[in-house]
Amino acid sequence: MNLNNLVAPLVSAVNPRETVTVYPSTGSATAPDGSRTPSYGAGVTIIAQIQAQPTNDLQYTAGIAITGERVVMYMPGQFNGVSRDEGLGGDLVVRADGSRWLITVVQENWGDREGWCQCLCVRQKRAPS
Repeated sequence: MNLNNLVAPLVSAVNPRETVTVYPSTGSATAPDGSRTPSYGAGVTIIAQIQAQPTNDLQYTAGIAITGERVVMYMPGQFNGVSRDEGLGGDLVVRADGSRWLITVVQENWGDREGWCQCLCVRQKRAPS
């Protein structure tokens, strides 16, 4: 049973869902100076529920040194956070206002069974003009 589908319309009455585009991480390229440039695949447009990060999640992320503006996104599908083992830098989410958010941690992954996941996202700096 997909509980996210059941509660999403109720939560949306207070906090409307929004259209976002998710770009899957494909790794990164290392420059001669050692700097790294992330790369992403083609984007997929979905509808996400975006909420402030709960206090108990703040305690969880304190141990893994994630700082900056953070939100939790509930999204249909299966997405990826940062994975050093797999050489991935985390999928990138672009909101309608143009802000960019990196999925750092997938806190709940029901993508394989129920079709949704809960992701902790950190706001990224704007791309240079």
